[in-house]
Amino acid sequence: MNLFKIFSESKALGFVKEAYTFLDSSTFDSKILRCVSSGLKRVYPTALFDFVDRKNQGQKSMFAKNIFSPIVIVPLIYALFLSLSTYRVSNLALLTIAAGLIFFYFGYRLSNFSFEHVQLDSDTRRIGVFLFYTGLFFLTLDLLHAGEIPLFSPSARGRLVVSYTMITQLIPPGGIFIIAWFGAEHKKGRLDIRSARVNAFLTLFVTVLLISSLGFRTQIIVALLGGFIAMYLTGLVGFVEVLFGLGFAGLGIAGLGYYRAVVQGSPIAFSEVLGARIGLTLSVFDYLVQRFMPFGANKGYTLLATFSSFIPGIPGPRLGPRTIVARLFGIVGISVTSTLLGTVVLDFGIVGVVLFMLLLGHVLGTCYRAAKTGAPIAVGVYAVLLAYTIVGIETGLVDFNVVIMFLAGYLLIRTSASKYKAGMG
Repeated sequence: MNLFKIFSESKALGFVKEAYTFLDSSTFDSKILRCVSSGLKRVYPTALFDFVDRKNQGQKSMFAKNIFSPIVIVPLIYALFLSLSTYRVSNLALLTIAAGLIFFYFGYRLSNFSFEHVQLDSDTRRIGVFLFYTGLFFLTLDLLHAGEIPLFSPSARGRLVVSYTMITQLIPPGGIFIIAWFGAEHKKGRLDIRSARVNAFLTLFVTVLLISSLGFRTQIIVALLGGFIAMYLTGLVGFVEVLFGLGFAGLGIAGLGYYRAVVQGSPIAFSEVLGARIGLTLSVFDYLVQRFMPFGANKGYTLLATFSSFIPGIPGPRLGPRTIVARLFGIVGISVTSTLLGTVVLDFGIVGVVLFMLLLGHVLGTCYRAAKTGAPIAVGVYAVLLAYTIVGIETGLVDFNVVIMFLAGYLLIRTSASKYKAGMG
C-alpha cells in the first residue's frame, strides 16, 4: 500500500491545498494590498534610493560583493560579538572558537556542488504563504490564550503555549520566502524595482510587526536579517542597506532588552544592554570550556534534549538544552544561552566543536551556492538558515523547530544539486 499516494490523493490534503490557494490569491490579488502598495509607491523616496544605488555601485570590493558568503559573515559576526562583550573570555575559549571557525571553512569547501534547477522553485510564493498564514493562525491562538500581548506585558510570556509559539515562528520564514519571490520577479523583469522594493519592505514590516508581538528578540532579528539577506541576494538592496540593516538589528536587540529591563525595574543603561547580554553569554561559554574540555561530559544528552523536550514520545530529558545549561549554575525557572558552541562543548568537547562546525559550514555552503543561482526558493532557504546562524552565535542552534528547518532546507537544496565540481571552490 502506497501511503504517500493515499495521502496525496486524500480529501483532507485537497481541502488544505484549496484553502491555501484561496489565501494566496486573495492576498496578492486583494484590493486592500493593491491600495496599500499603490499608496507606498507614491511616497517611494526615489531620490534617496537613487543616491544609495550610486553609493552601492561604488562598492566593488570582494568583501562588499561577498558579505553574505558564510565564510565572510559568520567569522565577522563572531569577531563583532567578542569585541562588544563586557566579558573577556579565556585563551582556551578563544582557541576553541578559532578551531570551530577553521573547520567551518573546511565544511564550506566540501560543499562544492553545482545547481541547474532547485526543486519547488516555482512554488516559492505558495510555500511562503503557507508558512506565513500557518504561523499567523497559531499566533492568534497563542495571544488569545495569553490574554495579553507579551511585547507590552513580559509576564504574559509565561502563559504562552509552547507548541503554539513554536509553530508561530513559521511567520519569519514565510515572510522571507515571499520577499525572495518579489526579488526574483524583479530579476525576471516581471516587476519594476520600485514595485519590488515596496512590496518586499511591506512584507518585512508586517512580518516583524506580527512576530514582535510575542516579545522574543531572536525571531525579530531573524525576520530583519533574513529579509535583508533575501533582498540583497536578489538585488533589491545593496551593501549600504545591508550595513543599515545590521545596525538596525543591533539597535533592535538593545532596544527590546532595555525595554524589558525598564519594565522589570533593572537599572541598566541603554549603552550597556548589548555588552552585558553578550558578556553573560560568553561567561557561560567560558565556564563550560574550562570545566568540560577536552571531551565533554553529557555525551549527547543535551543534543537529545532538543527533541525529547518537545516530542513526548521520545525518551530523554524533558528540559530544553538551555535549561540544562542553566541548571549547571543552579538557576531555575529561566534558560541560559551559551553561544553557538556551548552545548556542543558540554556534550562532546573539542570533538563536538569540530564535527558541528564542519557540518554547519557544509550546510550553509551548499545552500549559499544554490542561492547564487538566483532561484527564489534557494534564496529563501539560505536567508532563513543564515539568519538563524547569525542569531545562533549568541543563542545556539538548539531549538527543535530550528533544527527541523536546517534539516528540511538542506535536504531540499542537496537533492537539487546536479553534480559535485572537481577541485575546491
